[in-house]
Amino acid sequence: MRIAGILLLLLLDQVSLASPDSVHTDSAKKAKEKAAHLRLTSRIHSKGMFFYSGRIITKNPVTDINFVYDRKQWGFLFFKAIDLVDRNTDINFSLAVLYKNFKLGNRVTITPNVGFILEQKKSVADQGSDAVTIVNTAVKLNRNFTFDNSAIFGNLFITNEYNWTNRFRLLFSEKHVDATAYFWHNNKLFDGTGYASTGMTVSYSRMKLSEHLSASTGISGLLMLNSNDQEDFPMHNGILFVLRSFGKYLFSIRAQGQNL
Repeated sequence: MRIAGILLLLLLDQVSLASPDSVHTDSAKKAKEKAAHLRLTSRIHSKGMFFYSGRIITKNPVTDINFVYDRKQWGFLFFKAIDLVDRNTDINFSLAVLYKNFKLGNRVTITPNVGFILEQKKSVADQGSDAVTIVNTAVKLNRNFTFDNSAIFGNLFITNEYNWTNRFRLLFSEKHVDATAYFWHNNKLFDGTGYASTGMTVSYSRMKLSEHLSASTGISGLLMLNSNDQEDFPMHNGILFVLRSFGKYLFSIRAQGQNL
């Protein structure tokens, strides 16, 4: 089935003898640091693909929302996807996780996520709903490139159908252009079934519509390389188009964010 990142901290010098104006300025900066960062993204896809798993799940158009509440070192993400034609496909689900960022120097950030996935074909939580753990590791290579890995561990407590998928990404960003190369590997450690896939996304992003609202449009391609279980992981290749609106409040630009 799409990931927390590097938050830039302001280093404030503490001066024992300061003028009233400088004290007021420092207080304002500290208050701003403590503010939460809210981000709401809505998208429409020509086909249904979950960017954490690297599979096209439905050929129907899909819409989703991605809400992030982010503080300095931790945050909350909620994701909801809906098949616009058929409510019985596997793309009808919700994901909710709590995450915490651990910085290792200036370039590496490790972000564990703990939460649950709710299958929602018929109700709020159908059979198959279970806990999930995601461990993101992001490396800022330079101003334009970031490499990351997301290790997704699903079906941990209820179904006992343990699953482990690794997603590798190389992200490029420059002005309004974003490009991401993907490789997914669902290994056979727990259940004996697995697959590998690869893909590419190119988008024209950060088109400002208002002070707090931006838009982007893009195209994604997916190629299934192999699968040893055609029933659960069919060899569906395809190209999908994405239109996204992006709202942000008290936001900070992040090298690697919690976006699916």
